[in-house]
Amino acid sequence: MRSPSILTRIAVTTLFFGSLLALPGGALAATEPGFVSVRGDFFSCDLPQGWLRENPEPGSQRSGVHGLILTHPAAEGVPARLSVHHFGAGNPLYPSPEHFVERHSKPQLVLGAKDRYGPVTETVVAGRNAKTFERHHGEFVAGHRLSAEPPPKDDGRVYESRELMAKRVPVIERFVVVPGDSGFYVLGYSAPADYFQKFLNRFEHLTATFRPRR
Repeated sequence: MRSPSILTRIAVTTLFFGSLLALPGGALAATEPGFVSVRGDFFSCDLPQGWLRENPEPGSQRSGVHGLILTHPAAEGVPARLSVHHFGAGNPLYPSPEHFVERHSKPQLVLGAKDRYGPVTETVVAGRNAKTFERHHGEFVAGHRLSAEPPPKDDGRVYESRELMAKRVPVIERFVVVPGDSGFYVLGYSAPADYFQKFLNRFEHLTATFRPRR
């Protein structure tokens, strides 16, 4: 069974692009070719044009977390994803940036035990000391049988249909955790391993232009 993307788990707890721009002071502006500059109450940054907003599940928003996730087709049903989130002080998910890093930069019990993690390193974003790390994992895409043969009738084990009809796609995630004046920010990028370098410059440009406002 796949270890779910951190971005996917965050996606169901946030306010997205349209909500960001609807906030007081929200605006779009022209920037360098291929990007659009976004300015809202929580942050400003450049985002790549042509990427699609990923919508949350109905009724799944939680207070204290605001941001967006954008996707772009990549390979075999797994998109590239870019994200920016502000986790406000007192949010119910992560009480501190240290807790987020601790939770997502190493395996947690059985979940993610087969994932590979890079070291947590220091960086500077918008003049603030930040931390960054990567995770290598797999996402299963439905529609591919792992075996042409059905499970044996006398096999007492339980098979999950998603895995029987799925193909594992290697995925790389990168996160940058930036402290805020109230809460903290997480900038994220994920893509199939074979496409990670192709879209990496979009994330690097987003990070270089990111400015916190909280």
